Amino acid sequence: MASIELKKSVCRILTDLVKSDNVISVDEMDVLEDAAKAYGLTKENHIESYAMSLADAAAYVAIQNVYLQRKRVRIS
Repeated sequence: MASIELKKSVCRILTDLVKSDNVISVDEMDVLEDAAKAYGLTKENHIESYAMSLADAAAYVAIQNVYLQRKRVRIS
């Protein structure tokens, strides 16, 4: 299960990607909905994600990725 910080970070990154071209399409909304279901993202996560910068969100996801990679190496 993803941490609340990770969920907020994912929300922030996905939202910024969708808004980046100033055009929000139905396909993009479908992807957001699918991601919300897959990661268990809530409306609260989405609202709270605006309190963090995109840079902080990306850094948090990157740190989690490094942590998971190191964890896999120890298991192998």
